[in-house]
Amino acid sequence: MGRPEEASPESGQRSDGGRLSVQLAAAVAASLACGSNAFAMGWGVVATWQLRDTAEGAGRDLRFTDGQRAWLNSALFLGTAFGCLLGGRVAARFGPRLAMLHSLLPLGLSQVLVALANSAPVLLAGRLVIGLTSGISVGVYILYISGTSSPRYRGALTVLADVICLLIIIGVIALGEVLGWRWLAAVCAAASVLPAATMLLLLPDDPVWLLSCGRLADAKRSAAVLDLNLELSDTTTLDAETSDGWRQTLGLLIQRKNLLPLAIVLMLVLFNTFSGYMAILSYSLEFFRMAGFQLDAAVCSILFCAIRVLAVLLTSTLVDRLGRRVLLVFSCGGVSVCYMGLVAYYQLPALHHLTALPIALMLGAGFVYSSALACLPFCLAGEMFPLRMRQVDGAIVMFSYNAFNMLAGQAFPRTLAALGAGGLFLTHGIIMALACAFTLLAVPETKGLSLAAIETLFDKGKPAPAPDGSEEVSRGHSGRCDVSVIA
Repeated sequence: MGRPEEASPESGQRSDGGRLSVQLAAAVAASLACGSNAFAMGWGVVATWQLRDTAEGAGRDLRFTDGQRAWLNSALFLGTAFGCLLGGRVAARFGPRLAMLHSLLPLGLSQVLVALANSAPVLLAGRLVIGLTSGISVGVYILYISGTSSPRYRGALTVLADVICLLIIIGVIALGEVLGWRWLAAVCAAASVLPAATMLLLLPDDPVWLLSCGRLADAKRSAAVLDLNLELSDTTTLDAETSDGWRQTLGLLIQRKNLLPLAIVLMLVLFNTFSGYMAILSYSLEFFRMAGFQLDAAVCSILFCAIRVLAVLLTSTLVDRLGRRVLLVFSCGGVSVCYMGLVAYYQLPALHHLTALPIALMLGAGFVYSSALACLPFCLAGEMFPLRMRQVDGAIVMFSYNAFNMLAGQAFPRTLAALGAGGLFLTHGIIMALACAFTLLAVPETKGLSLAAIETLFDKGKPAPAPDGSEEVSRGHSGRCDVSVIA
């Protein structure tokens, strides 16, 4: 399948990356569509606090039990899991741009349903639909960014999505300090739909998808708007990838070379979701109050997100220098050390006078988690999955990521109630130590390897590749890793 490349001087177009402003607009539009899920996550952080049984003020007309509050975010993750599966099918038929655009109207209506909800079942049903509709964009936004950006800027534009989503969560949490959950849901409905819909209406379909559909003339027009130069040398990739049919593709999963990379990525995704980061963020306004942190809970929540922005930007510059495996070991081990420091703080009275220590350790844990474990499992998925298995493996990973997050969100309040803060951090610290050991024992280093060379790592019948940094020309991959989180 053709891929967008930078225009060359010989083609008569600019060689500086083309119309970066149009490519940037496409990336921002896709990021905002994906950000609809971030609006829902930020709202969940605020509502989990405001809808508690003992709440006063804006949420007093509707109160949730602890079990119902646990489902506020679990319902979102459950819907997102199935939305990601649906998004792939819709994008294959209508293209990533229209898939995202068509999902925005039902998303906005479901946000309004949440704002007007007069009972827990109605509100939770609205959260489930929000997850389903926003999950469509979560599952396909990266396809649109990849198809509308030149190689020079693709990595940075992909990271942009993660930064925008984090900024959205920060903004929603800050608004929650002055708005009740109903008005906040209404604001999220407008903010998650109108900007993204307006931009997507004005932008073209990505030329890669148009080319895969055989619409060569439309692909050329779209590429001209974006000032991209399409490579047309291989237009059969998509057919080769899907011609076997789903039944035969699923049968290929049992082969070692296909099953092993999927198992490795799924284990990393499992460690990612049970690291405690997303669960702590979901309950942050309540947790930071209960844990005895000296800073205001809202400030702690915002800092907990902001530190991740810095980590993602740093990782984007280091991942192709240090390698995936080194960063993952640092990330998992660092989170474990920070959590064990928090265990010591809660168990040793001699440390209680160090009032800044717990927030410093929490922010440190958030930083090292975000530096690798938050994003590199998805980078490895893009590198290690064989081409013909990429569609089904990607769907399995995104479904599992959201399903695991749902389970982690359900387990978090129960673990906290049963073991206290010290026991909670001890549990997650042990999990992170296991993640560090798993990375050392099972995760291969893919830095500098072409996609074809990476496939030989899991095929006993082929010699091990040398990390020479060579490029995979036939499949259009530069060996670089885009470090964005799809969720």
